[in-house]
Amino acid sequence: PLEKKPPITKYVAKKRLNLILHSLQKFEKKVPKQKMKILDVGCGDGHFTRELRKRGYTVVGIDKNTPKTAPWMSFQPDYQMDAMNLTFKDNSFDVVIALEVVEHVPCITEINRVLKPEGLFFCTTPYPNTEWLRHIVIFFGLLEYIILP
Repeated sequence: PLEKKPPITKYVAKKRLNLILHSLQKFEKKVPKQKMKILDVGCGDGHFTRELRKRGYTVVGIDKNTPKTAPWMSFQPDYQMDAMNLTFKDNSFDVVIALEVVEHVPCITEINRVLKPEGLFFCTTPYPNTEWLRHIVIFFGLLEYIILP
């Protein structure tokens, strides 16, 4: 749960969620919420998948890990799946979310394949050359540190 996360992790998650929700509300003029299909690639602890579902969106969460393979995970993804080999049909999703994923896995081609033309793609990556700063805020317990298996 987000409440138990360090302060910077909580702040960033809330900012990202608000940005996604704002964009989805605008996108609803093109695709109604009831028909919109969202894919959360690398859903991890499921924060965005759960928050969007609470608001009535249809979201599929995938991750290569599960709580059995990654002890930090408390969320069971809908599918355990490699982002470089998505088993969904072409043009299956109106929206794809990939937060802090593409720098680990070269999956843009697969995301592009499953994303409908003119769909929305939310993507974040760490800011270049800031690894030293990340280590400092993790050291002081202000940012979450996850070791991927």
